[in-house]
Amino acid sequence: MRLWDFARSAYARPGVAAACLQLQDEHGQCVALLLWRIWALAERRPVGGAALDAAVATSRAWETAVVSPLREVRRELRHGFPLIADAARAALRDRVEVVERAAERALLEALEARAASTPGDDPDWPAALAALVVAWDPAVPADALAPLLDSIGPLAADGGSDTFHAMNDERAGGETEAEIRLGLAQLRQAHQDLDDAVAALEAGPQPDQLQIARLKKKKLVLRDQIAKLDNRLTPDIIA
Repeated sequence: MRLWDFARSAYARPGVAAACLQLQDEHGQCVALLLWRIWALAERRPVGGAALDAAVATSRAWETAVVSPLREVRRELRHGFPLIADAARAALRDRVEVVERAAERALLEALEARAASTPGDDPDWPAALAALVVAWDPAVPADALAPLLDSIGPLAADGGSDTFHAMNDERAGGETEAEIRLGLAQLRQAHQDLDDAVAALEAGPQPDQLQIARLKKKKLVLRDQIAKLDNRLTPDIIA
């Protein structure tokens, strides 16, 4: 399984995102690097010391120069700014998120080449992940990995990527991808219709501010529904 596909799906599994974000926010770890190492373990691709050092160095440089600044801007754009319309701020945040996701994908694609292409022996998952987080930051507490190890436990214990493929075939609510995409298209059309209605009201000689506010509230509800469906198709590897 290619690293990008694995990373998106792994991040969407119960507990994995929360554990990764805890390691990122509390201990400064790199989520993309963690997902790369989990992928290599699941695929039984050995990672030697030199490859590990190169992966850490590449990730640190890219994280510092590109991903972290984008993340900070996106997080700042969660909040309102004086004189800046909420719609404009939210639209800009969406654009930053797209660029941030592209930056993470670029890093994952670079890391994929750092693992051996041929399978090796069954790996020691706790030891391998501990070596990674210590290589990133030697001061990380010994128990910091526990939540992540718990969340990926079934994958580590029951057959690596074979078990992961089986787990990933399950679909919430029994919906197919085509059904999800159809619902997404319908929601986006409804959102566009509300956009047009708000624009028409605002262009009138005496805009009905109460009606405009109600329509904008409906737009926010639709935006949340769109985001949830979109994440089911392409889960973010984003904090």
